[in-house]
Amino acid sequence: MSFASANVGKIIYNKVNSTVAVYPQYPPQATAAPYCVYVILRSDPSDTKDGAAWSDFITVLIHVYDTSYANCAAKSISIRGLLDHLSGTIESVVMKSCIFVTESDDFDDDLQLNIKTMEFRFWISN
Repeated sequence: MSFASANVGKIIYNKVNSTVAVYPQYPPQATAAPYCVYVILRSDPSDTKDGAAWSDFITVLIHVYDTSYANCAAKSISIRGLLDHLSGTIESVVMKSCIFVTESDDFDDDLQLNIKTMEFRFWISN
C-alpha cells in the first residue's frame, strides 16, 4: 500500500463523517444504519521520467447503507457533493483532485439494507 492510499481514508473521514458514520472496509459488528464503508480498489502511481512516483491515483468505492432507498440516495448525493471536484490539503494530505466516476444500487437481503455504491478517483501527492 502506498503512502497516498494509506492516507485517502483521512480525507474521506474528514469530509464525510459529519454526514454519516464512516468505516474502512467493514463496519463494526451490529452497527446500525445509516453508515458508509470505503474500500480502496486500486492504487496507480504516477511516475515521472526518472521513475519517481510523485503522486498516486487511488480508486475508492464508497458503499452507503440505509434502511430506505430514499435516505440511501440522499446520503449518497450529499457524499458526492462533499467529495466530487474536491482539492486541497486535508488532514495534512495534499490532494490534487477527487472525481466522481459512477454509482450503482444494490440491496443486502441478510441485512435488509439498501446500498448505494459510488466510485471516486483521488489524485494524491506523495
